[in-house]
Amino acid sequence: MSDIVIFCVDSTAGVVNGLTEAVNKYTKYSCRFVRAKENWLNYPGDISIDDTDAVKEALTDCQAVHFNIYDHNAYNRMLNFDLTPFIYDKILTRHFHGSIVRRNDKLFKDSRYKKYFVSTPDLKQYCPEAVYLPNPIYLPEIHRIRYPDNWQIMHMPTNMYPVRRYLRSIKHPEFYPTDYPLDSCIKGTDLFIKAVEDLRDEGVDIEYVRPPKMPHAESIKWKADNCSAVFDQLYCGVYGMNSIEAMSMGKLAITRISDYALREMRNWDSEPVVIYNVDHTNINDKLRELTRESPKRMGKLAYDWAWKFHSPKRIAQRFVKELFE
Repeated sequence: MSDIVIFCVDSTAGVVNGLTEAVNKYTKYSCRFVRAKENWLNYPGDISIDDTDAVKEALTDCQAVHFNIYDHNAYNRMLNFDLTPFIYDKILTRHFHGSIVRRNDKLFKDSRYKKYFVSTPDLKQYCPEAVYLPNPIYLPEIHRIRYPDNWQIMHMPTNMYPVRRYLRSIKHPEFYPTDYPLDSCIKGTDLFIKAVEDLRDEGVDIEYVRPPKMPHAESIKWKADNCSAVFDQLYCGVYGMNSIEAMSMGKLAITRISDYALREMRNWDSEPVVIYNVDHTNINDKLRELTRESPKRMGKLAYDWAWKFHSPKRIAQRFVKELFE
């Protein structure tokens, strides 16, 4: 029997794995998640959406159904049976991440949902009544963590979504930098790589390291052993699981955090945010300044902050409180 059933597509960045594990470990409630498909990151799952009997059994026994990203209608189309009779008397909630909200500001209008959750603080601009629930730390077992002597900065590169194209799809471009280079991607991969190259030409001891494509558990071990920091993004003003994983292993996260996001983060925890805040106008200068610091010292500060702010126990307890109180 499960008190909570979570529907997800592929456990976006391991978020659903972390939340499920934390609820089961740190609260009196039990939780399982139904996964619609697998991806190359190979996050483990509880129930396949194709296992009709197991899904029906979980839904029959539960008190609450939590829909990750998509609504119940979308998951209903993925199932081999009609979901509606199984959820009419359940507590329904929905959890949003990233671009799906930025492209559609009318997602929060269904009164059947008791609560809406957002995983990054910028999304509360679209729905002020949503609950900002930070993503919990989710790590497989790590046997060692190495700190390079110099700044070896990992980045998951992408040339997708140049801002010129992205602006055509998002509903509130005024929430984001208006002077950002339109041909750069939303992560700022090209700007980051150029900044590192410029600094190396100056003789600065800094390096960009690119991770190989591998399943999640292996990528965590690679990150623990092969970098001293992680560069996330420059446009959206928040950070994702890549940064959370890095900080939870004592590796500094480098990203742009908007003023709005910082205010919402301080509502969750008043401690100063230990993330290295850069933007497209100052990335060269900020990275140059960073290389004067010790990677290990900065990583220890990030580690202590992350385990408090993204505490699985704290997040799980807040989640079930919002569901059942």
